[in-house]
Amino acid sequence: MYKAKTMKKNAFIVVVTGIMAVVATMVTVFSSCDRRQNPQKLTVSDNELSACHAGEKSEFPDPIFNYGHGELQIIHELMLNCAASSVDVDAHVVDNEIVINYLVDDNISANCLCPKTLEYTLHNVPRGTYTVIITIGEAEIYHHTVTL
Repeated sequence: MYKAKTMKKNAFIVVVTGIMAVVATMVTVFSSCDRRQNPQKLTVSDNELSACHAGEKSEFPDPIFNYGHGELQIIHELMLNCAASSVDVDAHVVDNEIVINYLVDDNISANCLCPKTLEYTLHNVPRGTYTVIITIGEAEIYHHTVTL
């Protein structure tokens, strides 16, 4: 009889411990999901796209990041459609990531590519270390860590 009570008590402890582990896992997962669902949209200004640069380039440098007083200026050399006259920039901060998406007009018809420089400023960027991810549509074109 003593052995049966001890076994029931041990089984109860195992079940309660398992339930606590599941609850702790769920709290961790849901709390991290909640943070990632609330990105902070960044204001973009001074968005300028250059005309085509003369000559061909086979390699492009990483974007240049200039930070000061909560503003992050980005200068980025890209290979774009020759007819592209502007690029819309959408940017937000999620946790320790700055996610930037370049939106290029899909209706342009030139059948050529050329190197262009895109310059813009992001506002209200808190100082810190971020993974910066830049995409054009679904294609990721830059993914590195920067400290501001």
